[in-house]
Amino acid sequence: MENLLAENPLIFVTRTDSPEDSLVRTFFNKPDPAIYEKIVMPHLPWLKRLLVTVFNGDRQEMEDALQEILLSFITDIKKFGFKSSFKTFFYSYSRNKAVDMLRKQVRMRKQTEKIHLCRGTDGVTPETELLRKEESLLVRNALAQLEADERIILVQKDVEGFSIEELSAMYGLPQGTVKSRLSRTREKLAKAMKEAYS
Repeated sequence: MENLLAENPLIFVTRTDSPEDSLVRTFFNKPDPAIYEKIVMPHLPWLKRLLVTVFNGDRQEMEDALQEILLSFITDIKKFGFKSSFKTFFYSYSRNKAVDMLRKQVRMRKQTEKIHLCRGTDGVTPETELLRKEESLLVRNALAQLEADERIILVQKDVEGFSIEELSAMYGLPQGTVKSRLSRTREKLAKAMKEAYS
């Protein structure tokens, strides 16, 4: 081990770029649309889930937000400083943009409408499908009672799998505060769900 360290004194302190970091650096030097597409395409599934959460399933607003985020990020990608993972940076950027758009809306559409999930009905009886739809509606109604930022942090932790440490860095808050927010949000959702089923 000592010989290895002597030959490579920076072996444990230098950080090598991930393949994604390398793509971003390439895009900085040559802003090619094809490279940009390679960078953002792997992140579209979670970005769309984020927008479902922010806009509570309003398809038109989700599509508008998706286009605006992807277009504005072409310029703002240069703000990535390689201090965190690219996913954390892009998620934080997208969340902030989406929430800003939500706040700027002149009028909000009903919060309980339009989450259309395409499900196959093969082998499912009409009664089962009806129960699924009713249950889905109850869940959406309960989620609609949460504020947008509450829905977002819940999805980030429980669906997207961000750690408390990552959320703390993303929001610029102590880890204890993040845990408290999550706890309060879960309690609020549980209460709304209980009321919905009563």
